[in-house]
Amino acid sequence: MATRSSPGSGRFSGRIVANYDQKISIQHHFIPVYGNTNKRVIEGWKERGGIPAYKKFIVGVAADFDHVTISDKFWDADCQPFSSASVHMFAKAIETLIQDEQIENTKQRSGRILYDEILWQLRDRYFSKAINIGLLQQQMNIAEEFSLPCDAILERLHNGQAMAAMCNDNELKEKYKVEGSPTYVMNEGRQKLYGNVGYKIIAANIDELLNRPQGIASWC
Repeated sequence: MATRSSPGSGRFSGRIVANYDQKISIQHHFIPVYGNTNKRVIEGWKERGGIPAYKKFIVGVAADFDHVTISDKFWDADCQPFSSASVHMFAKAIETLIQDEQIENTKQRSGRILYDEILWQLRDRYFSKAINIGLLQQQMNIAEEFSLPCDAILERLHNGQAMAAMCNDNELKEKYKVEGSPTYVMNEGRQKLYGNVGYKIIAANIDELLNRPQGIASWC
């Protein structure tokens, strides 16, 4: 099962992993919904109340998730990334190192595996602490805190491997016709859950796939 990841999807992903343990795997992929924040936020919200209205919108979205808090300084001058793509490339650099067994993807004190914890830290620092995670230095600060091989991460960023992994995600987006984030893609693309979908709906789809007799079509 693959999931396109977004700031609000962490709670459901974590609950799914906890409840289904080794029965499923979740693969994170990224799409550049905020690839150009100047166009998406600055220009996009100019006629809708500007930055104050955008911040109010984000706070309203977060209100539906009890595990998320939004800093009062969110999207102030020091917290305006130019693009989400730089963060995605950092995440993909780590992912490729995990795939090549240069980083061990162990479970952390939070209960999450390392890669999921890194993704959580990126989101938490951006939304809860108003840190501009679009900056490479802020990304590398996280890498250092988790004792990750910083030189190897930078190499993957410099030599194009992280970019190649991002391009692969974009190809998957086109292949599975993913419209936005979060989207849960299951059953080789036959089942897609997009947007504000509750845990019980996600779980029902997983249960149907896990428990259906071989050769029988899924009811979900």
